Amino acid sequence: AAMIAATLMVSCQKDNTIQYNNATMGNIVEGKFISDQGNIFNVVDQQCIGDLQSMNRAFVVCDVLNRTAGGSENEYDVRVNQIATVVTKDPVYHTEVTEAMMTQDPVHVENAWIAGGYINMLVSFDVKTGSKTKHLVNLVFDKEASTGNQYVFNLRHNSFGESLIYGTADSQLAHNYVSFPITDIIKDNTAEIIINWTWFKSNGFEWTKDTQEYSCKMTYTKGGFEQAPVAIASKVTTNLN
Repeated sequence: AAMIAATLMVSCQKDNTIQYNNATMGNIVEGKFISDQGNIFNVVDQQCIGDLQSMNRAFVVCDVLNRTAGGSENEYDVRVNQIATVVTKDPVYHTEVTEAMMTQDPVHVENAWIAGGYINMLVSFDVKTGSKTKHLVNLVFDKEASTGNQYVFNLRHNSFGESLIYGTADSQLAHNYVSFPITDIIKDNTAEIIINWTWFKSNGFEWTKDTQEYSCKMTYTKGGFEQAPVAIASKVTTNLN
C-alpha cells in the first residue's frame, strides 16, 4: 500500500501570525479539536459540511490562521475546509476473535500512518450499491507471529454477504477512515509493525476476481508523529462497524 508522508505547508511572512495548511487526525475533547501533534484547533470558520462536535475523532484539513488570543502556546484559530469522521476501534487479540471476526472478505489499505498512539488507515471495500448494511473491520493482533519488537497485525473484513467483485454494476467502493489505538499493546520505544490484508489481484489495468495477500511495514516510535495524507478521500462512507 502506498504511504503518503507529506503535507502541504506554506510559511507566513509577518508578525507572530502563523498561516499554513494542515491535514491531521485528532480527537474532540471538551469541545476542542486536539490534533495528533498535540495542537489545539479552535474553529472560527468552516467551509464544508460536517459537525466536529458530534464526532469523537476526525480527519481535518484546515488553514491555520493565527495563534488564539489568550490561548496556550500551541492553540490556534483555524478555518476548516474538509472534515471526515473517523471510526476508532481497539485492536483484537487473535485469541479473542469471534466467529464474525474470522471472516476474511477482501479489504484494501489505501493509506496507513502512525500518529497520536494510533495506527490510522484509509480502508476500502466493496458494498452493494444502495445498501445500508454495516460491514465489520477489525485489526487482529497476532501475538504468536510477533517476535521481539516486531508486531504483526491482520486486517479482517466481514461483508455479511455483500462481498462482491469490485467493478461490477451492482457494487461500489466504500472508503472509511479508522484508527486503532496501539499503546496498550506496544510498550517498546521503537517497534516494527507489519499489517496483512486480503484484496483483489491487479492485472496491471484493473482489479481481477482473484484475491491475494498484501502487507506493509511501518515503524512505530513512542511519541512519534507521521503526517496524514494531504487531502481527504472523496466519497467517504459510513458503511463500517
